Amino acid sequence: MNKSQSISVGIFFIIGISLLWVVQRQMSDKAVQASEGYEVVARFENLLQLRVGDDIRMAGVRIGSVQYTGLKDRTPTAIFKIDNEFQIPSDSLASIGMAGLLGNNLVSIDMGSSPTPVSPGGEVKTQAGYDINHVVNEIGALSQQVGGALKNFEAILGAQQGEEGMFQTLGRLLKENDKKLTQTVSNLEAITAQLASGEGTLGKLLMEDEIYEELKTISADLQNTLSEGEALLSDTREIVAHVKTGQGTLGGLIYGETDLAVEVEAMIADLREFSAKLNNPDSTIGKLLTDDKLYGEVQGLMRKANQTLDGLGDSAPISAVGAVAKPLF
Repeated sequence: MNKSQSISVGIFFIIGISLLWVVQRQMSDKAVQASEGYEVVARFENLLQLRVGDDIRMAGVRIGSVQYTGLKDRTPTAIFKIDNEFQIPSDSLASIGMAGLLGNNLVSIDMGSSPTPVSPGGEVKTQAGYDINHVVNEIGALSQQVGGALKNFEAILGAQQGEEGMFQTLGRLLKENDKKLTQTVSNLEAITAQLASGEGTLGKLLMEDEIYEELKTISADLQNTLSEGEALLSDTREIVAHVKTGQGTLGGLIYGETDLAVEVEAMIADLREFSAKLNNPDSTIGKLLTDDKLYGEVQGLMRKANQTLDGLGDSAPISAVGAVAKPLF
């Protein structure tokens, strides 16, 4: 078969497929027009690719076909022609779906449970269906995002020519610090060996049971101390609360209005009055404390009294009275 014959066969094949499709559509339209049944209305947000002649199915059973699709009052509206032998419950929901991945659209009715059917000329409730075009667009957008992420990952790994990737950088660092890493590993091995042998403070803590028991004892003592501190704090709180109620001597002094508090207040007032008199230079006690002249007179009187007492030792009882009176008068 030469090239021209192949082209001719292809053209006739395409024409044949087109003729079969036209005949099928005409037969479907005639079947829609000729079938008996009643009409119901369904209003959707979007009719998607729904066309006249598409099947109406309820619970997987074909119950009619689409009679009309268009806009009524700016609302996407479809008219279904339902076979007379089927009734649609009034709480059913209709949605636009697909017969298969590559098949025609159809209307799928989720059958409700209401005993009242949709009357001829009535309206069926609808819900949004899945748009295969929207799904394809989302898949395309997702593939673009995945492609961008792969490009970024390739850039990180150094897939671009002339750039150092993450693994290349890590390998270079390991190679440059090979000696340091080896020394570090050796030091860690030595440290772990010392710990395992019980050397050093940390090794003893890890390996010797005596230190462990001592730590347990210290921990127990600390717990007892904390318990005693908590008990003391609790007692202190109770004492403070008792004092705040005004009970007891201290509570009465600070918060209460008892006789003791009144007496203490009176005593404090007397002390204040006494100290005021001491500071007053006109009072007797104030003069004694502040007047030097009176202090000199008292000293002279004391000297005369001493002289009188000295004269009494040598005088008779009768002359003693005179001896006492003479210095005084």
